[in-house]
Amino acid sequence: MTVDAPLPSVHSPQSYLIETTPSTLLTRRTYLTDYLVNSYEDQCYSLINYLRRAAVHLRLGYGDLCASDAYAALELGELVAERVDELGYEESDDGYTDDEDEEGKKEDFGVMTEVGNGCLRRMLRELDVVGDEEEVKSRIEEWEGALKEAIEGTELLARLFVGLGLMEVGCLVEGWRFLADGIERVEELLESNEDSEKEHEDSDEEHEESSIKTDDYYSHLISIILTTFTDIPTPLDSPPTYHLTLLHAFNTARLRITHLLNTNLPDRLPPSVNLPPLDPSDVKSIQTALDLLRTTHIPLNPEPSVISASQFPVINDGLQGYCRREVYPWNYHEPERLSDENLKEVNALMDKCAHGRAEVKVVELPTLGEDGVTKGTNKQLGVYATEDIHENEHFFTETSFLMGVSDPFSGLLCDICASKIYEFTSSSSYSQVREKLTCPSCPNPAIYCSQACLDAARETYHPAVCGKDLGWFYKDVQTSSNARALWNVMLLKSFATSLSRSAKTPLPEDETSYPVEAQIHPLDMHEVKSAWGTYYPRKLFSEEYIHSGLPPNEAEKEEIRLLPFTFTLQILQPRRMFLEGLKVDLHKPENFERFDTWVINTLYAKFLGTASSRLAFGTAENNAGTAGANRAEVCAMHLCWSLVNHSCEPNVRWECEGSIQFRGRCSDESKADEKRVAVRKDEEILMSYCDVRMGYKERREWMVGSLGGACRCERCLREEGEDLVERMKVAEDVVKGIKELKV
Repeated sequence: MTVDAPLPSVHSPQSYLIETTPSTLLTRRTYLTDYLVNSYEDQCYSLINYLRRAAVHLRLGYGDLCASDAYAALELGELVAERVDELGYEESDDGYTDDEDEEGKKEDFGVMTEVGNGCLRRMLRELDVVGDEEEVKSRIEEWEGALKEAIEGTELLARLFVGLGLMEVGCLVEGWRFLADGIERVEELLESNEDSEKEHEDSDEEHEESSIKTDDYYSHLISIILTTFTDIPTPLDSPPTYHLTLLHAFNTARLRITHLLNTNLPDRLPPSVNLPPLDPSDVKSIQTALDLLRTTHIPLNPEPSVISASQFPVINDGLQGYCRREVYPWNYHEPERLSDENLKEVNALMDKCAHGRAEVKVVELPTLGEDGVTKGTNKQLGVYATEDIHENEHFFTETSFLMGVSDPFSGLLCDICASKIYEFTSSSSYSQVREKLTCPSCPNPAIYCSQACLDAARETYHPAVCGKDLGWFYKDVQTSSNARALWNVMLLKSFATSLSRSAKTPLPEDETSYPVEAQIHPLDMHEVKSAWGTYYPRKLFSEEYIHSGLPPNEAEKEEIRLLPFTFTLQILQPRRMFLEGLKVDLHKPENFERFDTWVINTLYAKFLGTASSRLAFGTAENNAGTAGANRAEVCAMHLCWSLVNHSCEPNVRWECEGSIQFRGRCSDESKADEKRVAVRKDEEILMSYCDVRMGYKERREWMVGSLGGACRCERCLREEGEDLVERMKVAEDVVKGIKELKV
């Protein structure tokens, strides 16, 4: 097949898409979301509505959310195809002949089967087929061919949107994988259809037609394509055929990825590699270029904030990209962090940790730039002492169930506080130092160091994971090369706690399940609600107005805020974790918006801004200096701890062993005097986000991600001034020496 769609203009980031005002698209998104949270006539299982919303997300500039919706449609298509096969097998002559065979061959997939049934019912409705369950079973062989044809056609469009969505956030390698598979299959189908039509013309035999007509169904899919992409040709004399229209859309995607590679790749290759401009019709050359992108290991820009205005999406290594980080227009769970109401809630939590000796207040901080120049001020939260705190005095303790332990089954660390249960000894063995408790109902139980920790787990996340096998999930975390893989353990515990707390809510009378309004949203949990969701800033330029969700006069003043994104960690693994691990039907109305990808991204931003991590310690691998030594073993999110601001001259020090603890700090710990005041009443409590023994340049480099720019604390400014004076003195000495030589 030839590529006959013209190369789209690239003056704006997504100019191959039909432009529509953001407000119109947001209204459309609301409309489609309302359908997907509606169980009436199984609308929550509609593949078409998922694809419609994916198209809206793509045009709004949310490539990650587009890929997520399209992948949901692809996953649902696979489930409904499996269900059709299962029903066909049961009704065929080769079906189960007795109870023994049925028990041996048929497996109860629980949630998966339920989802597959819902998708099948909805697809039959969209194909204008209405019948009860018995009629569907009895006629499944008659309908099987048309059903599978419609399913495959939907899956191909889903692959297109997954690929395009991933491309728009810079995940070119994963995006092309979906696109290449789709292009190959569409071309095969078109060739097969041509051969089939030719055979029909040459044959006088009458061909039996299915009672299911797919024309109207395909017209819905065609409308999604034609209302999304520019330059899709449509014949004037006859309705467009679906697969040919789909091929044009795939060709547009092929041209898009070729343009992105031609724009970004040449500057990243060593001089010895001569890569000619890519031809969009040459699939092999595109794959070769992507392989080069993965193996060059030369990040285009480690910090997205210095990206050229014309470069969008952000291309890194083709696997990790960057999605937009913002408070989504439909996110009604984000609190006004500086409001009196929120301060009251946060201080109630602070009182439990600091026993009334610290208080959260609004503080004005400098807005930092990477060049070391402040860009005005901004208001944030800070923590102040309500009474004098003395040197080495312990005044604060915070525990959190949001503790991600990479291997909770080994028994080395407690799953809820990460305290060491065993310690590595010099004799290459382990000695037990704490109690070891487990839940008797779990087949592969996590380990806890005390009854208090086991009880804390049962009060939060454990009821939702109890009895479920999550070994595969933790194995994926341990073998991942991405440092953020451990965040998904905190993600698991966040959603599991949401489910557990919702289940404790009294069930309304005459109700067999919890209504949507009775569910506890993960973003409403007090452990994460007020946490600061950080981001990487990037200036928003005028050509991006249409995809910014902002009116032009506002967009000039704003930034695109970016969040690291990978398909595996933020779409693939969470969906499997929810469906197979927690056994949650993501498509039911009470679950749909709680488990959506924008919620995952919002939690990821909060983890990025507030989570701490600890490298492997006390293990044989660590002591032997092997590859496992430098892997993060524990990560955690402590809300109250995260509210304490930074200084390179902190007045408190913190330590973490089972819990986060603060003590009054002395510059020389060996001379600490418990009668001497470290933090005076009404003074802000400050900790250091880095090793204070480093020089100011190293400290600034270390903390630029946490602070959003170069640190401007008193110590950094003082040391910077001293360094400047020293360099000026050296320069004067050099000039003086040169003058003396001339004389």
